[in-house]
Amino acid sequence: QERLRKVIESKMYAEPFTVAIGKPALSGKNGWFEFFFETKVEAKPQVNNDGSVDFYNMKLFEEVAVGDKLVTYHPATKGEFGYDIRGKFLMPKNGKELATIKGKGFSVSEDGLTYTAEMCGKIEYRYGEMNILEVFEVPGDLDLTVGNIRFSGDVKVRGDVAGGMLIDASGNVEIQGHVAGAT
Repeated sequence: QERLRKVIESKMYAEPFTVAIGKPALSGKNGWFEFFFETKVEAKPQVNNDGSVDFYNMKLFEEVAVGDKLVTYHPATKGEFGYDIRGKFLMPKNGKELATIKGKGFSVSEDGLTYTAEMCGKIEYRYGEMNILEVFEVPGDLDLTVGNIRFSGDVKVRGDVAGGMLIDASGNVEIQGHVAGAT
């Protein structure tokens, strides 16, 4: 009212002015997971500094050790109320929480915010499920399309192992095919 009275008395007819301002309601943010490992590992050959390509040492998987911090969950936040120019409250939308990650080989803190590895092995995250596997399995032949394997656990090759390939495992190595000149 005070502002309108000053505008009329000053005869500010052609100038824009602010009479009232509301505050929009702010929506809360949805909960989200922060991963401390690569959730999508693509086997690609490494390009060396000299421009050559190393097909033997491709990154095939992400490996974790006991006690490694795997995931932190950031909870959803509540929205903030707003109001219109008449003082009527505007309801905010609260953020949505995500379901707990299911799987095996890890533990979750009491508050449900921190996921920690309980075993060594290959970690996989697919479709909201996380698993740590003590066995790395090659479904076919171990050759340059797969590359060398270095794994702290058991390795199982369902096919042949080509010459010049390397398997370095801290556990058992099971090869269901032939081996020729491999280490």
